[in-house]
Amino acid sequence: MENSRWPKCQTRDDGWLERPITFKPITPCNILISNVRVDELIDNSSRCWKSEVVDTLLWPEDADLVKSIPLGTFPSSNVQVWHYSKSGLFTVKSTYHIACRVVNEKIKMNRGNMSRNPVCLGFIWKANILNKCKKLLWRLCKEAIPTTKNLMRKKCSIKVHA
Repeated sequence: MENSRWPKCQTRDDGWLERPITFKPITPCNILISNVRVDELIDNSSRCWKSEVVDTLLWPEDADLVKSIPLGTFPSSNVQVWHYSKSGLFTVKSTYHIACRVVNEKIKMNRGNMSRNPVCLGFIWKANILNKCKKLLWRLCKEAIPTTKNLMRKKCSIKVHA
């Protein structure tokens, strides 16, 4: 990552750190940091981070993250970069992959809750769908489908085919 990503952006308002989702520091906003620009944290003569300033303004986790960012040899102007692609350019494909990841994470978080949630199970039985579909959904929620994972959890002997 070159210096061209963020020399003129605000430390609080702009996403400039390698911290996905917000790309912002987690340090609470205070008077010292609210109007500081990222380029003010860089010593232009040595092309290094001003460690003392960074350590003073930011929490240790943020300070370590900032100081781990390599600086370019020469200062350059701002360039917007899309973090989720190797080229730094926005693509529909990269957005699709983000959406899939978010959906999968939500499914993983909710999977355990569905089997214990009577509202969810009641919703299945009240749904206007075929009974065989209701039974399948109920079995999925209760993890009653004989998948490899479920069989192993119940300590059933299975042969895994490669």
